[in-house]
Amino acid sequence: MNWICIFPGGKLLEGLKRLMTNLNDLLSLELIDLLLDSRCEALHLLDDVCAALCGRLERLVLINPTRAPLSFIHPACFINLRILKLSPQNIGEEVVELLCDNLQLEELHLIQNNYTELGGVVGLGRHAWKKAKFRVFLR
Repeated sequence: MNWICIFPGGKLLEGLKRLMTNLNDLLSLELIDLLLDSRCEALHLLDDVCAALCGRLERLVLINPTRAPLSFIHPACFINLRILKLSPQNIGEEVVELLCDNLQLEELHLIQNNYTELGGVVGLGRHAWKKAKFRVFLR
């Protein structure tokens, strides 16, 4: 099923958050190229989604939610996540360590596109990857 939602004025982000929270049976969520400027808005983007879908969501695509590099902890909250696709500037060492504890996670895709800020991964060293039992793909 495809969804196209248009929210009037500056209420786009609040409307999107409300919509995501109301879809209780959601198994897959894709947020691509939101390019949020506000660090505060970005940090709280998935708060309500985590609360509503932490045990349900199996696939999360979070490509370029922000313009600037910012590590998101939210993907580690979804305990049944099997496939995670992130921009490299939105994952940090702490998140990788938490993801390594998720036995359900099968694939982690680090994806760049035309909107991805160059500069690599936020504070990520080799140590974080040692416990990973999931496959990592780079695109």
